[in-house]
Amino acid sequence: MATLYDCRTNGQVSPIGVETKRPDFRWKLPSEYLSPDPAPFRIGISSSKEMLLAGRYDIWEATGTGTECIFPGTLEPYTVYWWKVTVLESSGGHFESGTCFFETGAPPSGLPAAFIGGSDEFLLQHSSH
Repeated sequence: MATLYDCRTNGQVSPIGVETKRPDFRWKLPSEYLSPDPAPFRIGISSSKEMLLAGRYDIWEATGTGTECIFPGTLEPYTVYWWKVTVLESSGGHFESGTCFFETGAPPSGLPAAFIGGSDEFLLQHSSH
């Protein structure tokens, strides 16, 4: 069976430091996918590789058509997530991705980038003290 390939989270393969809000997922179809129609897919995200391999998507599961989708919510910071996508064919066959993962980074702080290494005056102006 052919597999889906070039599976990416926010445009990268297995990225670390992904923003926690609304990450996007993309994949490419193998040449064996011959339908002219948009590909119907099922995507699942799990909290562990073991859960993913068992087909238990405890974080999120969705269906749609095409070769990309966006997670609709916010994920926990500093957490590894595992995902997989399956594309169905009209003939009844299917294509699967390999086991994919990504790790979220820090949550948005609301602080401007100048906060890092800023002057004492800037830091005092933007601190809560």
